[in-house]
Amino acid sequence: MRYVFVLDVSDTSVRSGFLTAACVALRAILYGRFAEDRSEAVPGCFPSGCSIALVTFDDTLQFYDLSVCTLF
Repeated sequence: MRYVFVLDVSDTSVRSGFLTAACVALRAILYGRFAEDRSEAVPGCFPSGCSIALVTFDDTLQFYDLSVCTLF
């Protein structure tokens, strides 16, 4: 499966807290998180082997290559 996440990184998004909230949510989806009372961990919900793409925008589009690179 392939997923594309597009994040608004404009000044308005940063000042309003939207970008921070979006990043916190994305991190929880990918890696999991602790429950609000820290009593238990909630695992990430992405299936193993899926691919993601990350795109940010303000006045222009920015694309990121987060793939693991091997030099051997």
